[in-house]
Amino acid sequence: MEKNEELFFVAADDMTPKQILEDAIKVLERDGWHQGSLTAGNAEQGGAVCAWGAMGRAATGNAYCYNENVVEAADLLAHSLNLEGLPTSAIFTWNDAKERSKEDVILAMKKAAHGEV
Repeated sequence: MEKNEELFFVAADDMTPKQILEDAIKVLERDGWHQGSLTAGNAEQGGAVCAWGAMGRAATGNAYCYNENVVEAADLLAHSLNLEGLPTSAIFTWNDAKERSKEDVILAMKKAAHGEV
């Protein structure tokens, strides 16, 4: 995430964290995957997104917005990546690693959502 990007907290809806992860996979497949910032395009209407941006867009329609359910989805993802106990920013670091690929992110989200790959 770039230093000038801001995240905005919005009220939670009825999506479960697992549904958010499942829909985030669809966002990544539809809009593409991005490293280095939340999104390479418009926060609401498209453009590639990072793992966190995909969860935000899936849950709120905006890559820059999140809610309690997105945080819980991020916790599930962090757990599946053995990043629990670290700050949420660990997901950004994991997403932005040079060796990371879109397929890695999708597989991690599937694992987090379903407990298997």
